[in-house]
Amino acid sequence: MEQPLTRGGRRLPYPDFQMPPAAIRSEDSRTFLRAWHKWRGERLLPHRGDFVLADIKQLLPRLLLLEVRSPTEIVFRLAGTMVRARVGAELTGRNFIDLARPEERAERARLLLAEVAQPCGAVMIYPLAYPSGFDAPVEVVSVPVEPNLPGQPKLVLALFTELFRPVGEVPAEIADHLPSGKSVSFFDIGAGVPPITA
Repeated sequence: MEQPLTRGGRRLPYPDFQMPPAAIRSEDSRTFLRAWHKWRGERLLPHRGDFVLADIKQLLPRLLLLEVRSPTEIVFRLAGTMVRARVGAELTGRNFIDLARPEERAERARLLLAEVAQPCGAVMIYPLAYPSGFDAPVEVVSVPVEPNLPGQPKLVLALFTELFRPVGEVPAEIADHLPSGKSVSFFDIGAGVPPITA
């Protein structure tokens, strides 16, 4: 059970991430969430300007930052070098929605828009294809972030973590799409979770 965060003897309204959700498998994802929680202080969400990248310097090559511009345009503002190496393509500047298969685009948008509309965290498991035909699981943990200025698009910060990698193999390069998550679950960061299922 998560322990409440207190400061000066006063209980704060949002949960601590010393004990993140059980669905999260990677210790790096837990480190990422603890840093995000530190950056937000007593607010529901941190602002982009609150990032202290030194807190997660070992995770930077696996970091993703998405800008939610509209239901059909969610753009990668940043994709770390290790993400690029694993998917075989530069994602920065590309539209995350367009990288879904046409029949999966509405669902991809629905889940990400829900994460920012009722701010919550999300844990996703993606299959990363290898030439041998093996799909290795990748954990992506994401949390919303406020922009620095009012009126700017909402942001989602995420960490890409391989849970298993076949020895001696390099992942197949993506063609025109990124696979959709095989499992997606939301977790409460202080505002509840959306009443939708993935």
